[in-house]
Amino acid sequence: MSYLLAGHRGYKSACPENTILAFQSAVDNGCKVVETDLHISSDNQVIIAHDIDTLRVFGIEYDVTKTPYFGVLDQLRTIIEPREKMPLLRDVLNWCIEVNENMIGNDKVPIQLMLDIKTDNDPIKLYGLIFELFNELKGIDYWKDKIIFGIWRWDFYIYDNLKDFKVINITFDIQLAKSFYNKVLEIEPNAKIHGISIINMIIYRENECNELINWIRDNELKLWFWTVNDNIELQKIIKLCEEEENGNVSLLEGIITDDPIAVLDEQKAKLSVNWKSNLKWWVKVRIYSWFLYLSRRGYNLRTVFAILKRIGFV
Repeated sequence: MSYLLAGHRGYKSACPENTILAFQSAVDNGCKVVETDLHISSDNQVIIAHDIDTLRVFGIEYDVTKTPYFGVLDQLRTIIEPREKMPLLRDVLNWCIEVNENMIGNDKVPIQLMLDIKTDNDPIKLYGLIFELFNELKGIDYWKDKIIFGIWRWDFYIYDNLKDFKVINITFDIQLAKSFYNKVLEIEPNAKIHGISIINMIIYRENECNELINWIRDNELKLWFWTVNDNIELQKIIKLCEEEENGNVSLLEGIITDDPIAVLDEQKAKLSVNWKSNLKWWVKVRIYSWFLYLSRRGYNLRTVFAILKRIGFV
């Protein structure tokens, strides 16, 4: 059964996240997709960073959306060695061109970029800047099989920009995924949603997981799971997504992982199972359930979500 490995912010477990080094290392270790995050700096540069706040990664605090890239953000270096700079999307696109042009052998599947479009962005402005870069660097047609747009909210789906590209909805809740899908098609009947990228912890909620699989199948969508870092969990996902009645066809298109080596290591996964790992997962699943409970009842979870991102939960 085939599926794609996507490096979560590159090879995050081995390199400073969201750097060219991390992206190259992910590809060198088997990833065909590199997942990364976009923001717009105050001088209108599309930058690569997961957090708005630079403190966690770079050790000094700036709001990237209120700070110029040139002269400030470009001077930062990651806390983790080797100390790497924050790249621009332009840098990453040039890297992607170089990697694809240097591919050898019979493997012609292009290295792809999965662009996580953060909701603090102005989507019209961001897409405008992205497509300016596409036009400048090889032209839009070149990027059609190399870019996956990851979108959290339905109002970030702009048909004129995205109609020729793969679009996936990034989500932590099957109910939000359904709402996203229905709303996009209501606004734009010609829209094409390629798939859903959902948090891995849904596999521990049996009823919702079955609901997800049936809905994905009925709507001819593909599934991605984030963030999957051990082989035991990977095997659960593979089994979950099997379509036995169609031979060996799977609903699973790919997984997003911090560590492409560890996630494929069956022996290491078996050795790592102990009471500490089980307790960790028990706690994470309870936090996830609590988060869903509050979210579905309309609570504003912006602060909670920010805390969960800071501690590495999402």
